[in-house]
Formats: sequence, C-alpha cells, structure tokens
Amino acid sequence: MYQKLCFVLVRMGNKLSILMSTDLALAAVNIICLYSYRFKIECTFREMKQVIGVFGYSFWSKSMPKL
Repeated sequence: MYQKLCFVLVRMGNKLSILMSTDLALAAVNIICLYSYRFKIECTFREMKQVIGVFGYSFWSKSMPKL
C-alpha cells in the first residue's frame, strides 16, 4: 500500500509550506498551481455554505423519497 511521494517546499515571504503529490511526473510549478486551484475551490465552498447558505435548503418533490 505504500507509494512514492513528491514533496515540494514553498517559501512565500517568511512562511514555508510543504506540498505533497503522488503524481511523480508533475513538475514542482504544476504542483503549486494545482494546490492554488484546490484552495480557491475550498474557499468558494466555504463561502457558499457559511455566507450564502446554499446548502441549507432541501427541495423535495412528492415523487422523491426522503432520505
């Protein structure tokens, strides 16, 4: 169950971050870019949930069974 990992050390100002990828074919720049997309997606979902309240509604029709 073990697999090789690629670690990327990122320095932004005074802060250091370590990113990890299982895709060994990716360049370090691509790993950083993909992590930035992931962060944007997670922030969007958090805003949708906490600020807008998108997931607070349940729409049911009579033909759909309730979970």
